[in-house]
Amino acid sequence: MTAAPAPPVRPARTGGRLRRTLSASAVVAFVVTGILTLFGGATSAVRAAAGEADLWLPAAPADAPPVARLSPRLSSDGYSLVHVGVSGVSPESLAVHTAVLLTGYVLIAGVAFFLAYLSWRFWAARPLARGVVVGLGICSGALMTFSAAAPLLLTLAHRQIFAELAVDLAAAPFSAVDTFGLDDAVLFFAGLSLGLLALALAAVRSLVEGGDGPARP
Repeated sequence: MTAAPAPPVRPARTGGRLRRTLSASAVVAFVVTGILTLFGGATSAVRAAAGEADLWLPAAPADAPPVARLSPRLSSDGYSLVHVGVSGVSPESLAVHTAVLLTGYVLIAGVAFFLAYLSWRFWAARPLARGVVVGLGICSGALMTFSAAAPLLLTLAHRQIFAELAVDLAAAPFSAVDTFGLDDAVLFFAGLSLGLLALALAAVRSLVEGGDGPARP
């Protein structure tokens, strides 16, 4: 009497389910990020139309605040940023400042939506299209260019605003010159990371096309 054949063993689907779950979560996260970013840009535009804006400016050199009296283990080199709220400024004087902010908001939202699209393609197991590589390259170049140009443009914008308000910058506890700060560095390295990812995907795509035929569109 022969034994009945064992039932076929189904391959584990844990990896596929995990990939789809993570991809779906990434799509939702990037879409929400893009929507919130656009909302922030719209809020800034409305405030600019009313002649209002918030400026974060480098602090002028000053004596460090006396924090050592609070504890002998505390010290301070002074303040690095000063928040300045302006109001009653003409839209013309706020034009450059508003344009820089809106460009940044739209750029970040666009990158977030593109990454949501990339995550969806990964969810659908089609991540190596030519458009993905090109899109990542565009996002990379846009982020790095904006991070380098934004400080120069914001410096021009600040000077226009303070010129209308007749602010004596020599006596101000802040500087109108914007510098390459942490936010700019984050955007620059995000763009650099996307560029490296684009190069990696381009290399993988070339290997796929050279081996098993063209990648799926």
